[in-house]
Amino acid sequence: MADIDWPILTSVPGILALFQTVVVPSFPESPRYLLIQKNDEEKARLALQKLRHNEDVQEEIEELQQEKMAEKTEKSMNSLKLLCFPSLRWQVISVIILMGGQQLSGVNATVPPNPESATGPSPSKLKVSVVLVSFQVYFYTERLYLSTGTDLNNLPYIRLASSVAIIISVFVGIVYIDSMGRKFLLLLGFGMCTILCVVLTMNLELQGDALWMSYVDALLINIFLMVHAVGPSALPNLIIAELFLQSSRSSAYVVGGFVHWFLNFFSIVTFLNIQKYIGFFSFLICCPICAATFFFILKMIPETTNQTFLEIRKQLPIYVAQRQITKMERMPRRNTRRALGEGQNPV
Repeated sequence: MADIDWPILTSVPGILALFQTVVVPSFPESPRYLLIQKNDEEKARLALQKLRHNEDVQEEIEELQQEKMAEKTEKSMNSLKLLCFPSLRWQVISVIILMGGQQLSGVNATVPPNPESATGPSPSKLKVSVVLVSFQVYFYTERLYLSTGTDLNNLPYIRLASSVAIIISVFVGIVYIDSMGRKFLLLLGFGMCTILCVVLTMNLELQGDALWMSYVDALLINIFLMVHAVGPSALPNLIIAELFLQSSRSSAYVVGGFVHWFLNFFSIVTFLNIQKYIGFFSFLICCPICAATFFFILKMIPETTNQTFLEIRKQLPIYVAQRQITKMERMPRRNTRRALGEGQNPV
């Protein structure tokens, strides 16, 4: 692509922004916002009727009224209050861990291509551009395909095929998210990422011994991208919406967004230097992070599929309490008395 064409290419996203500027004003306001925060039931009813294309929305109005009554203590909740709010502590911890696992799973890094390791085109023909944020796995995909003798001009088409595979996996997740459940897809994503981090490290280290290993590694990397797209990439933002009620939800997104972009910046700053020293073994750093996130989801995150926000809100403290009781029952009696106070019944 000629240098003169880059301004045209970078301006393409502006078409979508212009389209949204024209279309979004015609959208109805959020019914939850109108009823819970603006206390305008009539406008909330009209918005629901427009969204549902149904005049009978009384059941949803009653659900919103119940949610409004349940979150009286969360009015005017900002991000700082949310971090210090005792009854929402586990929700905040869950958001931080999910976003941390998403960003440190091995999919985000700033890693420039290494032309010297390629047996394809000569380094003089490779134009290495400065990329601020790139996929760590995309970096390895480029090296793998170059090592098999693939022409550099074919790499954009190979990346396009990988992008199509990711899009297909996202649509598969959309189709099965309600039948398989949010928790299952998160566990599937982080569990597979944990395994693939180890397998990819071994395979990439053995790549020089056999040419066919490059194709296996390329397949594994694409599987990594696909399972990450199904669970860790897409679902943490959805979980935020389901763990919090209306008045605290926007603040929760602020906390989640801060963790997301801070760790994204952190990976950009640190991963380049780490990769210089340990190379392919950089995947092993991400393996325990994926594993820890997997076990946290398994033990502490309840299934939220087909449940209302109020049901989820009631379920999470019970879920956490059951885990704590189980942990204390496994403690020796002496330690249990010390934790609860001498003379108290641990049950």
